[in-house]
Amino acid sequence: MILLDTNLLGRITDSRDIQCAAARRAIHTLFAKGERLVIVPQNLYEFWAIATRMPGANGLGLTVEHASQWFGFFGRRFTLLPDVDALPGDGMNW
Repeated sequence: MILLDTNLLGRITDSRDIQCAAARRAIHTLFAKGERLVIVPQNLYEFWAIATRMPGANGLGLTVEHASQWFGFFGRRFTLLPDVDALPGDGMNW
């Protein structure tokens, strides 16, 4: 199981990004190796902020509709793990 970083989600959705092709190849390679690719709600919050922010402000400049379409894609391709109330082993001395 591999947790994807939000930066990777941003790269695969932006064909103008010079690392887009490499990011997409990496995901295809991992799937070909049988890896389970996962995302968490935090990825979605962060992606939404990046996706809907204007390009001049370090965003992708997507419309709400287009960003929502990417959410659908993520849901079909990756496993969304739920938020949990506590970390495993909560109560341990860190």
